[in-house]
Amino acid sequence: MSTIFTHTAIPLVIGLGIGRKTVSPRLIAVGCLLTILPDIDVVGFFNGVSYYSPYGHRGFTHSIVFALTCGLLAATMHHWMNAKPLVVFLFVSCATISHGVLDALTYGGLGIAFFWPFSEARYFFPWRPLEASPIGIRHFFNRWGLYVFKTELVRVILPLIAAGTVLWLGRVFFRRLQKKTDSSGERVTFNLRNL
Repeated sequence: MSTIFTHTAIPLVIGLGIGRKTVSPRLIAVGCLLTILPDIDVVGFFNGVSYYSPYGHRGFTHSIVFALTCGLLAATMHHWMNAKPLVVFLFVSCATISHGVLDALTYGGLGIAFFWPFSEARYFFPWRPLEASPIGIRHFFNRWGLYVFKTELVRVILPLIAAGTVLWLGRVFFRRLQKKTDSSGERVTFNLRNL
């Protein structure tokens, strides 16, 4: 699995890049929490659940169905998150599925059960540039854990920050374009035909 820092970086950076008018701070916080929720399945390690089981680590909680269910449940609380239901659904679903996507980019474990309950098959991506994070806080703060985080910083977090910056700059550019006035003093709204 990837580290908790990298999992939470995805909704945090994307939410900040899109902006608080669309993605509220509460929605970002919920996205960050739900992006680490799939690892609740590690409880199975201590309760005798086989790693190979669909209820074992990287099983059903890492599936697309699980992510969509989280998105639907979160959308019912859209008022509390100060966002539109569709925005909440999409943001939370994408944040939750991003967990399995990051894990499928590692070499650790048996793969991800993306298509549960339709299939119990586990998948990795053909390109796996990330190392598997050690499980547990005690093991994370050793030489291996720091190496894993350094790899994720370079290969995931910094590119995410760059993408979030591009989103933010695009938002600022289009906002300024909308506020621009023509010579007659009338407000000009952004329209693709104006380009």
